[in-house]
Amino acid sequence: CWSAEVGAVEVRGEGVVELSTVLHVGSPKPDVDYTAGYRLCAVRLDEAPTFRVTAPLRDLPVDAEAIGIRVRLSWSIREGSPLPVFVPVEDLT
Repeated sequence: CWSAEVGAVEVRGEGVVELSTVLHVGSPKPDVDYTAGYRLCAVRLDEAPTFRVTAPLRDLPVDAEAIGIRVRLSWSIREGSPLPVFVPVEDLT
């Protein structure tokens, strides 16, 4: 939007998966197994309904339906840097 009035807002990090894809090829990365499938999702956050966060989705079988499930933000460390990831709020395994 090119607005100069942009700022950070703290949120809980919970929301709903609105888009999900499973990658089977990609650049080599630590702890990423493309042969098993690496799921990415776009999440609509509860406190920011017009904002979507794209990040890996963990702790859900690759063949399970992800769209519509509730997730929460978690963190992983990759190559010494924090990486946002989402995990299901309920155990869906």
